[in-house]
Amino acid sequence: MAEQLHKRVFKETVEEVLKAFDIHEMSEKQACMVLGIKRSRLYDLRKHWLQSKDEPFTLYKPKYRCWNSIDEDVGEFLHSELKFVREQANHSRGKFNFASLSEEVDKRFGYDLSRNTIRRFAIKQGYVLLHMK
Repeated sequence: MAEQLHKRVFKETVEEVLKAFDIHEMSEKQACMVLGIKRSRLYDLRKHWLQSKDEPFTLYKPKYRCWNSIDEDVGEFLHSELKFVREQANHSRGKFNFASLSEEVDKRFGYDLSRNTIRRFAIKQGYVLLHMK
């Protein structure tokens, strides 16, 4: 398997090849040979390059974490609900119903969160303790 593109070729070289390909100075075969990529990857790069006029062009996709994408209002609601369940643990036996919380978030905020995202949020915030065996 070949080394990743951002490790083999400078970003400036990729931009020059994409620019030449975009204005038809270079054929698709030539661009693929110079960059050492396949045709579909060339078109993906070109699309990403054309869309990145306002922000810096990168050869790899940024990684996002789910906790950063939860709105403040939703986060506050989850904190209040998880805190309430934690305080009433003798009635709920310390168990959280993440599916129910997911449905409630969708009803109140129109924000679709999976129950697993809410579970990870609760673990990260310290509402749920993992028991290691």
